[in-house]
Amino acid sequence: MPDLTILQAVIDATGEDDRETVLDVLNEYRLAVDPAASDPDPLTAVDTGRVYATRTTTDTGELLAAALLDTTHDTAFTITQYPTDADNGLYIAHTPQDGTRRAQCNAHGTPVAPIAPTPATNPPSPPRASTTASGRSSTCPPCTWRRPPATPSTPSRVR
Repeated sequence: MPDLTILQAVIDATGEDDRETVLDVLNEYRLAVDPAASDPDPLTAVDTGRVYATRTTTDTGELLAAALLDTTHDTAFTITQYPTDADNGLYIAHTPQDGTRRAQCNAHGTPVAPIAPTPATNPPSPPRASTTASGRSSTCPPCTWRRPPATPSTPSRVR
């Protein structure tokens, strides 16, 4: 018998055109608000930010991600599959703007390796020039966050 593990999915954002499709996919994979229920009722609506979960085999996270990627166009989601004794867990995050990122994860759903883009769904972006802290120009891949600029601190004296 294959190992069973917890699979969690969070629909971070979805367009109106994708809502019914997302609902169908979540129901197909038997995700529920209460994964402890032995026979969960089918979902009737998709709430963004809600955790949907189920107990399933270790390959289901990849299958769920593939189903969402194949059938939706404007949906951002996060899938976490907990590890078993034999397999690492899985973390998949997708946004229409940034593509899909995958990593292995620990029992808390935290990625344990750098989150890398999936080559099949995200063609490499051309490098762009940036400036390092020392003022030299370097090339780095696109980032989703920016470090705030360093501001010189001036000690203040209280008299």
